[in-house]
Amino acid sequence: MAVVAGYAIAVSGVEIGQGMGIEAAWHGLAGAAALFVLSLAGGAVFLDARTSVFGVATAPIVEPSPKTDVDAADRHTLNALDEAMQKREVWRQEGLSIGALAREVGVPEHVLRRLINGRLGYRNFAAYLNVHRIAAAKQRLSDPGQARTTVAAIAFELGFGSIGPFNRAFREETGQTPTQWRAEALGKNPPNPKVSG
Repeated sequence: MAVVAGYAIAVSGVEIGQGMGIEAAWHGLAGAAALFVLSLAGGAVFLDARTSVFGVATAPIVEPSPKTDVDAADRHTLNALDEAMQKREVWRQEGLSIGALAREVGVPEHVLRRLINGRLGYRNFAAYLNVHRIAAAKQRLSDPGQARTTVAAIAFELGFGSIGPFNRAFREETGQTPTQWRAEALGKNPPNPKVSG
């Protein structure tokens, strides 16, 4: 800090001198060289993570696991969330946002986001939503009675707005495309020949 203060005083002195008509050709070069040296010194100080400069590192805050110490308010919200997702199947709504789900459950959006990420362990709302949608898709795709239903029709019925996000979410969950997964599932459980299509 003392070096920077000295540099600032020197620059001010040169500028005052120039204002009074005292001018030398080397002032600009000397100022640029001093600024360069100060930049290098500052970079060396700040790239070296010394505790005298930055303080002692603290351990990161670890969120409690989803199964421990759920208070009454969170338990009530989680029950309401489970009821909305399992019984009313709100995940089927196309374009469902975390704000809309929070209104459905009756809590502020930030509370629901904290519970989905911290308590339930999902990386984001889309991952939480897709778990429900992909589970239903797997049931539909493995049902021999629905073998003629297109993958796109299933995606739209389960709340996806287009086939692309459905394919990506399905592949992320299963490692296969919906078509590949269906072929494998129906190969293991061939349709009953007595059932007419």
